[in-house]
Amino acid sequence: MKLTISAIARPNSRFFLKSEYGPLSSDWPVVAFSLKAIGVKLQRDFRPDTDFIVYTGTGGAATRDPVHRARLLSVVRIDTQEIRRTETAIPEDVWNWAHANYPGQWENCFRALEGWKIVDYPRTAEVVHDSYAKIGKYPHRGGVLKIVGKERLALLKLAIAPIPLAGENLSVEVEDKAASATEPEMFNEAKRIANLIFARVAVSGTTLEHSAPQRTAPDNLVINVRELLKAKPLVCYLCGGLMHVKPRNRLLQPSPDRIDSSIADYGVQNLKLAHLACNLGKNASSVAEFQQWLKVLKHV
Repeated sequence: MKLTISAIARPNSRFFLKSEYGPLSSDWPVVAFSLKAIGVKLQRDFRPDTDFIVYTGTGGAATRDPVHRARLLSVVRIDTQEIRRTETAIPEDVWNWAHANYPGQWENCFRALEGWKIVDYPRTAEVVHDSYAKIGKYPHRGGVLKIVGKERLALLKLAIAPIPLAGENLSVEVEDKAASATEPEMFNEAKRIANLIFARVAVSGTTLEHSAPQRTAPDNLVINVRELLKAKPLVCYLCGGLMHVKPRNRLLQPSPDRIDSSIADYGVQNLKLAHLACNLGKNASSVAEFQQWLKVLKHV
């Protein structure tokens, strides 16, 4: 089933057009800019949990691949907490090439949290004509421009495909090297569970789940899940039985569940862990209904 930008957006999501010489990729997993002032402005105005950067290739030869020229290339979510030096955030050989060919450009950046390729690279002017006409002019040149009105609606209809970035799973929006070093098994299990949640969020609101509410998940999800896994004893909130981080039986492994299925959020107040088997059995039923079923099973 086709994934569109509307599937990853929220009703209040804003999209900001930015000129780039190429699409987002594992070699360039950042949104870079030459002037640090642009980063400061984004830190003030951009909302990382809801907003997106949209890449358009320039129309000139600076965009080296003709396939990318004047085309919509990528949709990106960024982490604006820290303005980074681009040379520390991308592969060394890529930075050396960029610095040699475009000295003084793109020296600052924000890390990309998630990215999507815009399928078939549609012509920018055919989707966001007015925005594209303004992006290369003062005061937007080198910065970003908010896409509004009918152009935003047209953008939402575009087909997209996820981009794996820098060899890391970008569904996991956390960097916790200390935790991964001291608790590798638990940390990896937290990432696995968080990825399940982010996958559900990614398809919610699309025709794949047309009857379900559009789901959301917090940026610190891995941390939240790891805290749940630390519980002693670690028990299934549905049946009360013990759980283990790496059981031999897949049906007994921890899995994420919302306490109230009518609430779309996977925030800390609505997230619990349950045996995979219990979770599958409960499905969309209430906890009380599931426990009624358990009582029947005990007497079988």
